[in-house]
Amino acid sequence: MIMIRKSLLLLVLLAAFGPQLAAGASSMVLGHNGALYGVNIGETGLVVTVTSPNEHEVPAAVTVPGTAGDEIKNAIIGIDDPSDLLVLVWQERVADAFTRIQLATFHEGTWFGPVTVAGDPSTWASNPAMLVHRAVTQTEESGITETAFIHLGWWSGSNLDDGGGAKGASIPIDQGVPLIDEYDPIDLSDMIPYGIACDMTGKDETLKHPKLFIDPQTGAPHMIFVDLRDCLFGIVRLEPEAPSAAVAGQRRRNIAVWRAQMIIPVHPDLVLAGAKFDVGHDLSVVMYWDRDQAIDYAVLSSSSWSEIRSLQLSNELTHEEGVTLIRELAR
Repeated sequence: MIMIRKSLLLLVLLAAFGPQLAAGASSMVLGHNGALYGVNIGETGLVVTVTSPNEHEVPAAVTVPGTAGDEIKNAIIGIDDPSDLLVLVWQERVADAFTRIQLATFHEGTWFGPVTVAGDPSTWASNPAMLVHRAVTQTEESGITETAFIHLGWWSGSNLDDGGGAKGASIPIDQGVPLIDEYDPIDLSDMIPYGIACDMTGKDETLKHPKLFIDPQTGAPHMIFVDLRDCLFGIVRLEPEAPSAAVAGQRRRNIAVWRAQMIIPVHPDLVLAGAKFDVGHDLSVVMYWDRDQAIDYAVLSSSSWSEIRSLQLSNELTHEEGVTLIRELAR
């Protein structure tokens, strides 16, 4: 673990980074304080930008320590608003030998990480997904317990003969610091039964992207993923479990329990890479992705996917209008 102290007062003005940020992929999150946080890949490494809601303040940026010269992609940023904790996750290629998933956090002027959470020369890790979420439980024994988690998903073993599979993990946060010692990855294919005899191990990367989302009905985090060996989609629910008893000298924390929620046969032409989701009542899901001058989509209902349909865009139907129409299908 690496702990690096760097004051926010030392943030370099975003204008100085302009040419570097333009070439990098980015992800953004909006804090409840109105600040917009972004993560970008620049020549100096991974760069976090902060844009104040005050239009008179100049945006600022800082490079994540230890990322200069790294080959980075799929960078994600999240925030735990109550503690002002920023969480960053990204995919990194190591010396053209393998890919791994890195994690870093920033809290009250202090960097934690980067640390490797998945991937090594024998089993590559790619396509990270991340969600920062607070879980609240209440029991007569322990009362109200609130715990912030970093929920992670990724694809493990794309370099293997069987194509690999999805994995996940939940890391609790204590006083702004992720408790890496409690990190315990889960092989998600072990959570679903055997499916039909099939062979999708030669399938391209489009299905190797586990996705995290919030069920609007329950507020619970979920993950959707595919098992290439058994031709099944799985949806798992991440449920908080209250501590059974208080431990002397230790803050009470919930435990994140991953439970299978739904099993769905694979439609081989679905695309998880770049797809977006909208979720409605009883986990009705619509998944959609861009294709040429159209938006392709499929709807999950009664534990099965519809055929893939296409909504053609035109001067009369813009992309934004098309997405709005498709998202309504999840209602």
